[in-house]
Amino acid sequence: MVSVPAQRRAKLTSFPQCLTIPPRYHGGVEPSPIGRMLGSINMTNWKADLDALVEATTAFTKSVRVEPPVPRTNVEPNRMPPVNLINSERDEIRQRVANFKAHQQRFIQERRDYAASEWKRMLASQS
Repeated sequence: MVSVPAQRRAKLTSFPQCLTIPPRYHGGVEPSPIGRMLGSINMTNWKADLDALVEATTAFTKSVRVEPPVPRTNVEPNRMPPVNLINSERDEIRQRVANFKAHQQRFIQERRDYAASEWKRMLASQS
């Protein structure tokens, strides 16, 4: 067995809740990597520690109070009065169509004026 200095052994045995790590593993000659680092740690009273943990956990679960969820209430939003969208949309469409027709009539008139001016210019250049 690997000898562990007395000072280190005192430090390691002061933690009884730790696992016992054998200094050798798989029956080999060399100590395990963890055993090399920690040496041998004895777990002295693990059953008492386990019982104390179970008791503390049980006491905690009894002290926690779970309340049933509060049922949700549906709140209706304040609704705006209905707007007569059909009439307002139709009015908007009529206005846009009227503007479009006026624009097209302006283009048609400009095209006629341009064609007439070009016709006059071509007739004047022939004479």
